[in-house]
Amino acid sequence: KQDDLNLFAFQTLIGLILSPAVSDEAVIDAMKNLASKGLFSSIDALANASVSVVLSCLAHLNYNNKKAGYIIDAAKYIVTNCNSKVPRSFEKLQEIRGVGEKVAALTLLEGFDDDSHAIYGIDSHMYKLFRTYLNWVDIEDTTITMMAIRLKTWLPQHYWKQLNPIFSGLGQLF
Repeated sequence: KQDDLNLFAFQTLIGLILSPAVSDEAVIDAMKNLASKGLFSSIDALANASVSVVLSCLAHLNYNNKKAGYIIDAAKYIVTNCNSKVPRSFEKLQEIRGVGEKVAALTLLEGFDDDSHAIYGIDSHMYKLFRTYLNWVDIEDTTITMMAIRLKTWLPQHYWKQLNPIFSGLGQLF
């Protein structure tokens, strides 16, 4: 059902916005807290939520004040500018405050099964692994964009969607 897919993509986007500098378990707890307050039942629910209620759900996260603002702003942006539909465009997703290439790419991949930009789903753990241990990119590749461009030159697209699930966890071990 289209509405369910849109809500799933929205929940995916919010989880990804919350994820930097925290464990997966902490993100899951935060998302459960948001759900328990009814803030995951619709995009409108989060768009209309008070900052204090959202902050109470994110209390245990690093940078919780900033992230609370980001997720409320994301919901408001989607309601106001996208007719309550999560953008299916890599560029349009990045217009949302707090959303960069990685979050946009992974929202498309996980939320809509669109791997067209999955190569940008590179995190800092993957960066270190690819550069230092696997030599898949050059030392000069200092940004996700530079790394993605380099990987695109030799890694077939049908492997892109597998990069983050396989190498993000592995990269955390190094």
